[in-house]
Amino acid sequence: MAKSTKENIYNLKGFKSVLGFTLGQMFKSKAYLISWIFMIVFMCAIGPIQMLSTSKNMAAGSSFASGEIKTEQLDKINGLVLFNGTPIEMSYDDVVKSLDSRLENIYLSVVDNANDFDMAVSDFENSVSLSDSFGDEVTPADTLVKVYIGIDMETNSFTINGVVSDNSLISDASLEEITNDIETCFNEARYTSTGISKEDLESVMSGFNTKDAVTDTEYHDALKDKYSEEEIYELSYQFVMIMIIVVSLSISYIITVVMEEKSSKLAETILVSVRPLALIMGKIVSVMIYVFSIVIFGCLGSLVTNKICAKYLDAKGPVSNIMNFSAIFDHGAIAVVVVLISLIFSYLIYAIFAGILGSACAKQEDIQTSTQVVSFVNIIVGFVAMFGPTFFNETVVRVLSFIPPFSCYLAPVTYMVGQISLLEVIVSLIIQMIAVALLFMLCAKVYRVLILRDNKKAKIKDIIEIARSKEEVSNV
Repeated sequence: MAKSTKENIYNLKGFKSVLGFTLGQMFKSKAYLISWIFMIVFMCAIGPIQMLSTSKNMAAGSSFASGEIKTEQLDKINGLVLFNGTPIEMSYDDVVKSLDSRLENIYLSVVDNANDFDMAVSDFENSVSLSDSFGDEVTPADTLVKVYIGIDMETNSFTINGVVSDNSLISDASLEEITNDIETCFNEARYTSTGISKEDLESVMSGFNTKDAVTDTEYHDALKDKYSEEEIYELSYQFVMIMIIVVSLSISYIITVVMEEKSSKLAETILVSVRPLALIMGKIVSVMIYVFSIVIFGCLGSLVTNKICAKYLDAKGPVSNIMNFSAIFDHGAIAVVVVLISLIFSYLIYAIFAGILGSACAKQEDIQTSTQVVSFVNIIVGFVAMFGPTFFNETVVRVLSFIPPFSCYLAPVTYMVGQISLLEVIVSLIIQMIAVALLFMLCAKVYRVLILRDNKKAKIKDIIEIARSKEEVSNV
């Protein structure tokens, strides 16, 4: 008597048929087709909408740069120390003339070396006393503006940076106004030193490559080419937004379809010609094609519409990375590949997890519970990925960049901002791939049992028992 063997649980017979049928059904459905079109249009349009809106707000807000509001902001400035690190000479009198008349009584020092600069800052902090209206927690340093003028050797252009303390009372508008005044003064000094007319010089000079920093911390981070906390948060938020689209459009469909086939006994009929793993993986891959077509077309469309809007509609306002789906293209081809691979692995982790939970359901009411479980996990991971790079210790973030599913969200962001190297992000992707492989093996082990089990909802311990059970697997 021949020895019987169990079926190969990794057999994918019928995968192509399930893939083609599921994908066809999704695009034939008016609801899914409308959702597909709407999401792509939304991703393409949100950038231009922000640009146009910001441009209008900037134009409308320019009127507030004068009058009482401007006076109130300038009144908080008690001192200005200017460091001129260029060969162009700027006199004390020239700087005084360039500043607003309401700043004529503030502490002012113009220096051209680091020692004099430190002495001037120390002299200001020791000699200036604040009125009681500022409060006990405010120090003289919080009312001081430090301006650095230098030369960017890479671009062969001048730089000007206005810097205030981390707890400064001075507004961004006031800081920008002062740096603009000093830039004008510096240009006039350049014109004088060359001996040619201002008009002729402007036609051949590139002028300033200006980068304003708000606080000391941000200024020194900028010198080291480090991203600010705001930039890291925006990049994290933008990537989490893409992941929310990927996960939210997929898990509910997968759980629902699996449960409907199970409850209607349709799965028993299908499994006659299609292997269990092929049945679930066909659905997962078809949904992945549907969702990722939205992400790819949406991001590419966002890149195109942003450029068109900026060029032809005269929209000069900045686009916040929070809702800028073309931002991933700003960090190079390698970053785009890392993001795409991480998105795929993240999707597969959640989709396989959703497929297992869907097969564990026993009645329609269980669908909502299973969907909530996957959504809750996604929210927790997304919350950590969104705020972790900004508020967590850098060591904690680096560690989480290697632990799935956190690494699916964090690794691309930490790589793009320079917190982990290319080699480290490759290791992270390999760990993600191993996690997907383990889930794939778990799904192959339990799905074929759970999909035919309809007496009660399987709990976590039931799934673990099925996974631990030993069965003989054939080689066919």
